[in-house]
Amino acid sequence: MKSGRTLPVPKHLRDAHYQGAKEFGHGEGYQYSHDFEGGWVDQQYLPDERRYYEPVDRGFELEIRRRLEELRQRKAAEEGEKTE
Repeated sequence: MKSGRTLPVPKHLRDAHYQGAKEFGHGEGYQYSHDFEGGWVDQQYLPDERRYYEPVDRGFELEIRRRLEELRQRKAAEEGEKTE
């Protein structure tokens, strides 16, 4: 059984490869993360702030946890620069 609600896909992630997609703004503003340093770009992938996965502090998940924290700190720093 599914619980919760279905969330709309942000416009920049919607298919832009068909005639008329540009009129709807599909794909507009999309940033390909592999074109950026570290293969990461601060881009919205879900309509709301959500966390579906939290790695634990053991095994390889500890390394994943550290990397996620590094990315979250980077995002917070970039947001701080935007407000100054």
